[in-house]
Amino acid sequence: MTKRGASKSLDKKLADAEKHLKSVEAENEAAMRRKKIRCEECKEATPLKDLTLIQTHWYQYSRDDWNTGETQYECIKCGHLNRDYKREKEFEEKGPYFGKHTDKHER
Repeated sequence: MTKRGASKSLDKKLADAEKHLKSVEAENEAAMRRKKIRCEECKEATPLKDLTLIQTHWYQYSRDDWNTGETQYECIKCGHLNRDYKREKEFEEKGPYFGKHTDKHER
C-alpha cells in the first residue's frame, strides 16, 4: 500500500470513529435527559427533560454587582421549589440535561 493509500485509509477510519463518537454522545445525552430527579416535597420523580432549571442571582449594592445564587427547580407535579442546599453536586451534574434553563434576578 502506498503512503497516499494508507493516509486515505486512516482518514476513513478516523472519520468513522468520529461519527461513532458523536452517535454515542447523542445517545448518552438522551439517556441523561430521561434520568429522573426526586422532589423533596411530594417524592415524585420527574425526567430532567421535563423540568426547568432556575439559576438565581442576587444584587450586592455595596459592589453594584450581580452574584450567582442557588440553583432551583419547581416540581411540575406539586409546585414545590426544590433548592440545591444539600444536593449541590447532584444539581451540578444533572444541570445541563434539564429541558430548559432560566435566570431569576432578586434584589
